[in-house]
Amino acid sequence: MAISVALQKFAPLHEVQVAHGFEEAETIAATMRPELFVLDLDPPPSGEIEFFNQLKAQYPEARALVIAAGTSRELRSERGTGSAIQFIEKPFDLAEFGAAVQALLGPWAVLPTPGLRGTLRDLQVIDLLELKCLAGGTALVRVESDDGKVGEIHFQKGQISHAAADSVMGLPALEEMVRWTGALLTEAELPGDVPRTIDIDWRVVLLGIIRKMESLRRRRMPAVAPPPRPPPAKKGKKILVIDDTEMLLIFVADVLATADQNFQILTAPTGAEGLQLAASERPDLILLDYSLTDTTGDKICRALLENPVTARIPVLMMSGHLTELTKTAEQYENVAMAMPKPFLSGALIIAVEKLLAAGPLPPASRRETAPPAPPASPPPVEEPAPVSPNGHGDKVAAAAEPAPPVAPPPPPPPPPKTGPEPATPVLPPPAPTPVPPVVSTPPKSAPPAAPEILVPAPPPQAPPASPSPAGVTVSPTELSVTLALKIVAMQFTSSFEMETARMQPFDRIVSVKMGEKTELNGVPLESG
Repeated sequence: MAISVALQKFAPLHEVQVAHGFEEAETIAATMRPELFVLDLDPPPSGEIEFFNQLKAQYPEARALVIAAGTSRELRSERGTGSAIQFIEKPFDLAEFGAAVQALLGPWAVLPTPGLRGTLRDLQVIDLLELKCLAGGTALVRVESDDGKVGEIHFQKGQISHAAADSVMGLPALEEMVRWTGALLTEAELPGDVPRTIDIDWRVVLLGIIRKMESLRRRRMPAVAPPPRPPPAKKGKKILVIDDTEMLLIFVADVLATADQNFQILTAPTGAEGLQLAASERPDLILLDYSLTDTTGDKICRALLENPVTARIPVLMMSGHLTELTKTAEQYENVAMAMPKPFLSGALIIAVEKLLAAGPLPPASRRETAPPAPPASPPPVEEPAPVSPNGHGDKVAAAAEPAPPVAPPPPPPPPPKTGPEPATPVLPPPAPTPVPPVVSTPPKSAPPAAPEILVPAPPPQAPPASPSPAGVTVSPTELSVTLALKIVAMQFTSSFEMETARMQPFDRIVSVKMGEKTELNGVPLESG
């Protein structure tokens, strides 16, 4: 049920049908001709190899996403986009699942790395071996090549225990069968008394075979390859996307290329490559994931600021870890906006267009360009400032209190107030629970602005004027209260939007900030 709801969220324009077995799936597929097959290997099915043989024959242009426990991130990285089956770890991260689904259904306008866009037509022995291992079954798999070669592979509880091809046995036989093109695999029951020639974890075995095959392929390449034909030059804004999830790179590139065909889209799977591209290409905007394989987003932001060439490039930070996302957005002035994962294409396009329209960051950091206001008496009256879009209004500069005179005469009566003083709202950092992205509107004043964090935080409304104990109506004093809350339970709608939340205090300490006491006009204060 959770998978079908997630599919309806990330593929709202596609029909979603749920089957509870391979036979039912074949019946449904015959009527709807699916573009994408999503297979959950929990509980492990039986007959998965025969099922995928049928899919390859009947739906060669479709793609497949398999959800299973025990997948290998290194294997996924080595196989890349050319693999006929994409694997995702279970329990899956919603952001990673959404990126994979949207990427597999997308047009793939830009490939993050040169290579094929794998479909079921490209199904190979290595795909079915990984599938069989993740299913955790015990079986004998017979392998027959298109030129008549025959071999067999034994599986015991999800581990490859033996391989034989002609007179070759063990790992050499397995490596030979993996290289067979057009091979057909069939399953049979494993006999009771069988040899064991392979005693290494299947992930290590397959990873070694894939790397050896790639090394052989590179050796056979011509010494001087013909230069690739350059794509037509684009004159639009240049956007750099840094993320270690290949499917998210494809999804983001597809969304941006669809929004504006003139966008120059660059992608980097690591922080090191991203910094190199940022310095050499000088993009107009950087989309940065917080969690990378070689570093973290806050370190990338620091490195960008330390380089004069990249210091003024705005950064759109993306992450499913809201605590780190908020902390980085507050700490580094080049983070112009923060977007929680998962997000849909519409929210991404709005955010990117908004940041590109704003242009480069100002030369000085916002912390250095927000000095305290000079003393004044009385302070100017302004309209209440809206809460900063990141929910942390403490980054908005407020007028300082006027300095007291040396020998104050009897104070004249204060002028009437026409509106409350701008206060400094302080909100608690968001709890580390994914929240649907909501695009906020930037503050009207007090530049330079703080980074936007796209979480729902409606601005507080000024309370109506109330009579004092003496019966005199006075202007209300704006008050802000900061308290830490932890989420106990959340309820979502069918479209994965937050409907209700139950919270309780996380700490007994509460911070209270109030406007100037002169506004109270002698009204007594009560606390408790």
